[in-house]
Amino acid sequence: MLRFVTAVVFVVFASITPESVKAESYVFHKSMTRSGAIYYTFTGQDKPRLKVNEGTTCDALSVNKALEVLGLPPVSEEGSVGSLLTGGRSHLKKYIWDNLSSGALTIISTQCENQNELYECIWQVRI
Repeated sequence: MLRFVTAVVFVVFASITPESVKAESYVFHKSMTRSGAIYYTFTGQDKPRLKVNEGTTCDALSVNKALEVLGLPPVSEEGSVGSLLTGGRSHLKKYIWDNLSSGALTIISTQCENQNELYECIWQVRI
């Protein structure tokens, strides 16, 4: 049985001057499989940005911003691209942490566009 939860979360980023505070909203659905795996899927036009380093790792800071929105604990190191671990081409946009105390974490990315700017973003978080 799958359960779905929808949430709108506002994340506020403050810069040096208080007048230039920018709020970004992310919409995500939470679902759980019978085996207990939890999926958070970001929907809508705006998704959290993901900084990818040379296509082999992703930046922990950008992942932690998304995890904070979801109410999940942060990671302490970069995630490795799944294809390096499995050899499969289908894992090119999957970043995996398999040594966390809470179990394995997988981030799946996609390409997003905002005002004609293309960037890598987080589509799904799996626990």
